[in-house]
Amino acid sequence: MAVRFHERMHTTIWAWIRAYCDTAENDGPHDPKTPADVLECICSKIPYQNDTRWWVSQELPDHYVISGGEIEDMIGSFSENVCTVGEYLHTSGRQQKLHWLDLKNVLQHYIYDINSYMTKVNSLGYNYTQLNQYFDLNLSESMLRVIGPTQMAEHLLWSRYLTGVCVFIPNLEDDNPPFREYLFARGDDVYWGPKISSEVFDEGEPPEYSPPAAGHYSDIEGDGVDNNAEALEKKKEGLKKIQEVVDEVKEDIGDGVYLQIMNVMKEEWS
Repeated sequence: MAVRFHERMHTTIWAWIRAYCDTAENDGPHDPKTPADVLECICSKIPYQNDTRWWVSQELPDHYVISGGEIEDMIGSFSENVCTVGEYLHTSGRQQKLHWLDLKNVLQHYIYDINSYMTKVNSLGYNYTQLNQYFDLNLSESMLRVIGPTQMAEHLLWSRYLTGVCVFIPNLEDDNPPFREYLFARGDDVYWGPKISSEVFDEGEPPEYSPPAAGHYSDIEGDGVDNNAEALEKKKEGLKKIQEVVDEVKEDIGDGVYLQIMNVMKEEWS
């Protein structure tokens, strides 16, 4: 059944944002630098409903995120990328035709999510080593010694929206634990597509919380971690490496095999 917002569109948006932030093409004094800056810039290029100079254009009567609906005055290749994927998802019956105004609402939701998420992260008062361990960022000690606050924030956001095995969800009810985990947000149990469909388009139920992994909320410095917890961490690291390999060959093995592998790995992770 076609959904309002598909997980693949989420991945396309965030893969493009990361590629943009990682390149040297945005070195101008007025170019956006952070993921939030990029989202703000893209939103500024999408007119509002009452901007008749754009919406009633004779050349572009239907402003949908599909082939032919690209916005010329957009940063980089963002418009072309999302329209290509939007066309594929629409013609394959996976996602309803997405209007540019709908996409603007999605991007604004991401901006709000970034702000609330980073506010919660900063409230922990953790140093880089603690953040690296708590959020499973897998950054090396040498990298932790040279990166700055902007780079650490980017790694936290890439993990949240694009690369992380888990999605860490701020606990707004109390501070114990400060975050809950949606375990293994891949395969059948994707997180962002259903979340955006529910919270932006009021379609379906948002993903439910998954219970935290055993031992995850042990002392952040690792004091008192027993052998079972250490073995669990090694297993988690092994599953993450397998995940990286499977993601690289996803297009080659097909969705059916990919989902089967993801479901098996989810059971092992849980």
